[in-house]
Amino acid sequence: MEPLKKLLSPFAIENEANIALLMDKIKKQKMDVLNKKIPPSEVDSVRPEIVISWIRSFNHGLDPSRYHYPPVLDQESLEKRLIEKASFIQAAKPYVQQLEYLLSSEETYIILSDEQGVILYMVDELGNNKYNLVPGSVWNEETTGTCAHGMCIILKSPIQLCGAEHFSRIFSSISCSSAPVYGVNGNLEGTLSIVSPCIQSQNALSLAFVITMSMAIQKDFQLNDENDT
Repeated sequence: MEPLKKLLSPFAIENEANIALLMDKIKKQKMDVLNKKIPPSEVDSVRPEIVISWIRSFNHGLDPSRYHYPPVLDQESLEKRLIEKASFIQAAKPYVQQLEYLLSSEETYIILSDEQGVILYMVDELGNNKYNLVPGSVWNEETTGTCAHGMCIILKSPIQLCGAEHFSRIFSSISCSSAPVYGVNGNLEGTLSIVSPCIQSQNALSLAFVITMSMAIQKDFQLNDENDT
């Protein structure tokens, strides 16, 4: 795994006085690269993998100026998926509840997703679910554009995104930290994410929380999986 500093959003380590300037720079460079006014190599405000994700999102037919509500599995498909992922969800729930307790004073989403970005379980403490995220939502790069857990799935690595690093403008004020969880066979089982309503809510500690909890989930899940075989 990369050193924590390389996984952090620049907003998490930037001086607060410079955040607005950085936000404007990212927004401009994102539109410039999508409109082919500059080559991807000239974007110096975000990590290269973010730029590549912007371009992929655009090529999926998504528009950064509007929110593409993620599709939601029908009830039958969701119930089937929950049964398939029951062992993973069971291993994860105690740690999601620990995060909920640790972050009880914060407005957050805590989201457990499968390897395709389908939300399996979530804690909604934001109070206003304007993103229409529910269990069964298929929330990934293809459906809503660049986002932390979508990139976590693709890169198979923890990552943190804030503000304009996201593809969609609706996420320009949120921040998110995500980490992967693997099964015994080394295949990606899903992701754990903390989503906060403001950029300042996320920092190195947020990402460390997610990484620590995802590793604990992975340990329990793999142990249970081995005991069942």
